[in-house]
Amino acid sequence: MDDSEVSVKPTSTLPPITGMDSRILAGRKFLDSYLSTNESGPLVLPAVPTQKHVDHYNEDDLKVNRRKEYDAKRIDNEAECAVYRALEHLKQKIIVIHGFTYSKDQWDMLLNNSEEKGMGKAGEHDFIVIVPNSVNCTLICIEVKRPKSEKKFRSLYKEATHQANKCGQFLKALLAPFSAKLTFNEFCAFPLTCRDDGMKSDLKEHNKFDIPILWKDDIGPSLSKYTTNSNVWRTTSDIEALIVGLWLENQGKRDMEGVNVIWDLIGKTIKQTNDQLKSQELYLKSENRSCNLKKVPKEYRAMFQNHLHGIEYLTQEQLNLLCQDDDDSFKQSYVLVNGCAGSGKTLIMYARILRLLHCMKDDEQILLLLPWWDAADVFMKMIEKFDQDISMKKMDLVGYLRKSKDQPDIIGSFTKQMRECTEKIVIFVRPNFILRDFISQDLLNTMHSIFLATLKNRKWHIFCDDFHSSFAHSMLQAPDNLDASADACTKEPLADFLLNLLSKNGHKDNDCLPQSLWISCDLMQTVQFSFWTRAYDQYQGTIDKIYGLFKKQQICRLSGNLRNAHGIALILSDLKEKFLELCGDNRKKIMEILPSQGSYHFIQGFTTKLYCVLENNMDKVKSIVTNELNLIDRSYQAAEISNMIAIIPVYHHFSVVNEKMSGARGDWSMDIQKMVEHIACGDKIRTFDKNLHFADYVKYANSMEFPCAVIVVDLSCSGVELSAQDMNRSLMNILSHIYVGISRAKVYCSIILICSDDEPNELYKEIHQVLLPHVKIIEDY
Repeated sequence: MDDSEVSVKPTSTLPPITGMDSRILAGRKFLDSYLSTNESGPLVLPAVPTQKHVDHYNEDDLKVNRRKEYDAKRIDNEAECAVYRALEHLKQKIIVIHGFTYSKDQWDMLLNNSEEKGMGKAGEHDFIVIVPNSVNCTLICIEVKRPKSEKKFRSLYKEATHQANKCGQFLKALLAPFSAKLTFNEFCAFPLTCRDDGMKSDLKEHNKFDIPILWKDDIGPSLSKYTTNSNVWRTTSDIEALIVGLWLENQGKRDMEGVNVIWDLIGKTIKQTNDQLKSQELYLKSENRSCNLKKVPKEYRAMFQNHLHGIEYLTQEQLNLLCQDDDDSFKQSYVLVNGCAGSGKTLIMYARILRLLHCMKDDEQILLLLPWWDAADVFMKMIEKFDQDISMKKMDLVGYLRKSKDQPDIIGSFTKQMRECTEKIVIFVRPNFILRDFISQDLLNTMHSIFLATLKNRKWHIFCDDFHSSFAHSMLQAPDNLDASADACTKEPLADFLLNLLSKNGHKDNDCLPQSLWISCDLMQTVQFSFWTRAYDQYQGTIDKIYGLFKKQQICRLSGNLRNAHGIALILSDLKEKFLELCGDNRKKIMEILPSQGSYHFIQGFTTKLYCVLENNMDKVKSIVTNELNLIDRSYQAAEISNMIAIIPVYHHFSVVNEKMSGARGDWSMDIQKMVEHIACGDKIRTFDKNLHFADYVKYANSMEFPCAVIVVDLSCSGVELSAQDMNRSLMNILSHIYVGISRAKVYCSIILICSDDEPNELYKEIHQVLLPHVKIIEDY
């Protein structure tokens, strides 16, 4: 049956399905509209793999038998996702339908089979691939199987053969009224098994294969030979339109305008996936039930429902950080939380703060230390919604120093500011006192001492989020010789002070200790400061200092990524692995203190797009950004999503090795911002706000998250010759920045890699190699 050509002619014995013309019209409108979106590669329907199982446990699913059954169905779905991704990565212009169904009435009408009469579904086929070309139309039917043992391959292969034959029978009958030459190809796919392993199973005794088999290691290559003549979209035929029209009907979208169907499909998929991730409706990949999701405790449920994304389930690690004693104090009152991007650090910190506002004493206050304004604004909006009567004060410490540097009594004024922090919640933004060109070292030390005294002399509940920023600045100092460090600041930087509080070292008077202390960080994000390798003399002791500090602290780990869709989480995991590879002899130590990074769930999102711009052509970059913003904006409007797009520039500036270029990042970032503003205004991008959704430097994106994000990365070296050490350091730097940027995108991410050098440089090659297994490369630009 492989590659069998069937000449199909109109016949009175095979009556068309009632309303066939309307289905053709709906399918044609949809396909013609898709071509107008300028999307390249296959058209895959639906927009992400069909998820029959949401990876969500209910309380009654704890029984062993139920769990085994559920796990088996989930892995079956994982096998279908593997085929979906393989088809999605084909370069040809084909149409892929995942989960093609038809009703019993449709089957009976075409084949006059009384056994299939009545309501309901007559059949469902895993994948239908339509390969249009100028001569004929090729249809490929793929049935996906996942054998549980070596003895199950043969029986599943026979089952797949029967299902594929039934699919072909229906399609041939459906398309019989059209004068066309059709080619039908039927396959059985074992996408979780390699060919060599599969042929060691009970299939080795199978002499005749009625339909070919697709294995894990050859799905793409095997199918490519059937699609080689489909490199350009042509006028939609009635055959393609009818099949797509039937699929639209099953989705309840046949009567919508074609272009609206596309935006509706993409937009609602983004919204649904984002909601699943926000509510943590997912199943952790673990054999230990204690590590899987559990119900939010009763005393927290209303708070999570109303103020924290409606989350119903938490991991055991997250729950441990919310446990309280009988006096309402947290069992872990002094805690250092080390978690990767998306592990729930900020979520649990917010939950602890909201809980404290219910039960803490009148003379106690909450002190929040945050690295950037954006994170403070998000927090304050949440508190205002929680209780608008709670008093809050926000102060930008670096901004205050800059603004007040010329005051005659700046120390007295600053001391007064600190004493007047009487609000219930006090937020200090940018609390790192680093030597800058507008302030002297002595004044910096004095003001920093006043700031630390404020932290000591109050009944604070101190929370420090995204601590890696403060920690990195602390590590970059040379404490024994301040003049030796370009980033010299104080003798007891904030990071050291907080870690000393955490271990209660040097504080004999308990009155100086805060009521509670929360420090959260992702050490992976500190690599942007480039001190992780022993290759540089000035940082030789740094790795040992970091290792020693973290090993002696009582660290609570939040493992695994719960924020990002499965595919994005896998990219982050590989970026971390590349970073570890560059750590050399320090790899073992680093692995002990870096948080676990990986996808602990199976919620599917869109495949990340990768655009490669290998020239100095900002018009091309503008065209790509315009296309991406329009696609996201129209999808958002169709699904009624608002204000959730991010543009995050990542510029590899060589100030680490060439101080003359240190200002180039700001100029480049400003150029990108102006370009985006021009696009947003000219194309009327209604869901983009430049003040909220443009992170002018990737590190300002900490604690931000968006359903969709566009990451613009410039890897150009501008003719700078890099030594092996500088290349290693630069690569670690850019890996960290890309890691942070991509981790902001929950469901949909597109990456624009720019390299305007005469030839792609080593930075570009290394980053491209890490991303390649996970992305869909867009070559039409």
